[in-house]
Amino acid sequence: MKHKRRLRWILASVIALASAAAGIYLLTNTKAATTTSWQLSWSDEFNGSSLDTSKWSVITGTDSNSQATYTADSVAVGGGSLSLRTRRHCTNTSSTTLTDNNYTTGDCPNGKTTRYSSGQVRTGNIFNQGRVEIRAKMPAAAPGLWPNVWMRNQSSWCTTGYGELDILDWYGDQPTRATSTSHVSCSGGSTKDVAHTRTSGSSLSSGWHTWAMNWSPSGISYEMDGVNIASGTGDSNKALDTATDFGLISTTFNSVLAQLWQLRLGAQVSMSGSGHAAPDPDANFATAYTLIDYIRVYRQVTTTTATKTPTPQPAASVAPVTSVGPGAATPSPAASATPVSEVPAEDDEEGTGTVALPKPSADKASPGDKLRMLINNVEIQDEAIDTTYLPNGKYVLTVEVTKADGTKETTASDLEVDNPLNPWQQVRNELYFPMKGNKGAMDGTMIAASALLLLTLGFIGFRIWKLASPKNIW
Repeated sequence: MKHKRRLRWILASVIALASAAAGIYLLTNTKAATTTSWQLSWSDEFNGSSLDTSKWSVITGTDSNSQATYTADSVAVGGGSLSLRTRRHCTNTSSTTLTDNNYTTGDCPNGKTTRYSSGQVRTGNIFNQGRVEIRAKMPAAAPGLWPNVWMRNQSSWCTTGYGELDILDWYGDQPTRATSTSHVSCSGGSTKDVAHTRTSGSSLSSGWHTWAMNWSPSGISYEMDGVNIASGTGDSNKALDTATDFGLISTTFNSVLAQLWQLRLGAQVSMSGSGHAAPDPDANFATAYTLIDYIRVYRQVTTTTATKTPTPQPAASVAPVTSVGPGAATPSPAASATPVSEVPAEDDEEGTGTVALPKPSADKASPGDKLRMLINNVEIQDEAIDTTYLPNGKYVLTVEVTKADGTKETTASDLEVDNPLNPWQQVRNELYFPMKGNKGAMDGTMIAASALLLLTLGFIGFRIWKLASPKNIW
């Protein structure tokens, strides 16, 4: 009789343990696959008949780096592109208004002043890290022409926090070359610079070309026609400009890039002594047109999808694939994404279900800085967000850093979670916001619930054994 009782007890225990193991398996048999992609956040395709003044401001007047006077009539939109016109004028004085009446393609007669008009536009300070892509056609090559596309941050000229990112500089006296340059921080009247130059086999005036720039806490990189442009200076990594390339500490480098940036499109005229040929006032100067097909700005978005853990299979060879994103010829979202108002974003680190958020450290913040992390405006306690614990949905991740001087810096990024959750995971993930993302508390709650389940199943197993053994000693 004893061995029968033992057999029944063992059978009941096996049933209880098997049930508990099945519950634990349901909680742990999924994995989250996290992918980072480029999402179009702002663009201008220049498909209308006039400049979109909700996006651009026309710059007028002069600057110290160019012979050109910027005029509103030098900027036009039509035929699917933005046109920046550069032409010569002969005027009685240096202050005479530049008009069609004093425009010329020849040299100016004695007693007349040779001057130039051109166009330049800019956005507001609305961009905070991501990718900028432009498709453009340079004008017919001629000395003095200097089309450019560049960005600058909010800091004043030649301060420690000043930043300028020249996506494109093209000079009419070197028509096969294009240069991209990072100017990060400034002191004593000089910026710290890293230049990237690409030389083609023919003049860049002969067709349309695409330039792109990616900037993030990890560094700055440039592309022409989908190919990275290596730098000629800096450290061994010529594809990416980082703090060490400028002789800066990470804190200073990051503080420059973390600001809001504006975008400028212009067509300047080189001055004598600038390092590039200025126009010859005694030679003809044909009207030049710099054409911009589009400007597209992207930010990185992290998407997490949970899948069943697969059964291990024998290893097989896998053909290489081409990635989409920085380094790709054209980010895939460009064709279908809808422009939206720009929101400051940060790069989300790619991982297996975890999105790491910036935290105060020697290279990202100063002592005394205070950090708040929020999901949909709910403050989160953990230093990282495990997306396998988030309920399905779309979220905005926000990081707010309060500096010791009271100023605040805020960045945000999008996150979409679409996990095939079982009932137990759904219950667990609903605890995320009430427990402010505290994984320890969430896991503790689920362990307690699992223990209660195990005890319940054990009791049921015991009762089954009891009912099957009316004569046992219990």
